Amino acid sequence: MWKMGRAISKRNKTSRLLRAELLLRPIISASASWWLEEEEEKGLEMEGDRVKDEALRLIGVFEVLPRLVVFDLDYTLWPFYCEMRSKWEVPRLYREAYSILHALNDKGIELAIASRSPTPDIANTFLNKLGIQSMFLAKEIFSSWTHKTEHFEGIHRRTGVPFESMLFFDDEYRNIDSVSRMGVTSILVDNGVNLRELRIGLEKFAEKSKQQENNEKST
Repeated sequence: MWKMGRAISKRNKTSRLLRAELLLRPIISASASWWLEEEEEKGLEMEGDRVKDEALRLIGVFEVLPRLVVFDLDYTLWPFYCEMRSKWEVPRLYREAYSILHALNDKGIELAIASRSPTPDIANTFLNKLGIQSMFLAKEIFSSWTHKTEHFEGIHRRTGVPFESMLFFDDEYRNIDSVSRMGVTSILVDNGVNLRELRIGLEKFAEKSKQQENNEKST
């Protein structure tokens, strides 16, 4: 009888422990999830600071800089097509894009958007949600078959910046080709704008500006 009572007591204790574990599991899981989210946010913040510092360093290397940097939206600043999304969604930029925008802004370089998106309302909603709408001096967001030459004519009218003083990032070669013919230094991006593309763009702009200066001296 004593052994049986002890066994029952042990089973009751085990049962209580299991019930306690089941009750605590959601709390522990929620706490762990919160901690992981906090750590992820800290990590992203540190990564963002690192990218911005590196972007500022890159910009500081060059004596000749563009007066205006123009960005496409879809698959250049963010990894999706606007027309495939709802304005109620929460958008995100490519990992390094946000810090690059702020670095250019901090250096006094104006920013603009040239997008052929057929849903400018969604694009503008996303820019507002991301808190970057006010960073852009000009925004030309409309569908067009001209491969963005119309967009750049509009940007030029709004800003007064010559095409030769602009740097442009886009993910479509046809846009790069058309806009380059206008005199804009244009860079094709593969997986969103990042530090590598920024460096290539600044190098190409500086080389082109130096070549133009040499041509003017020789004439």
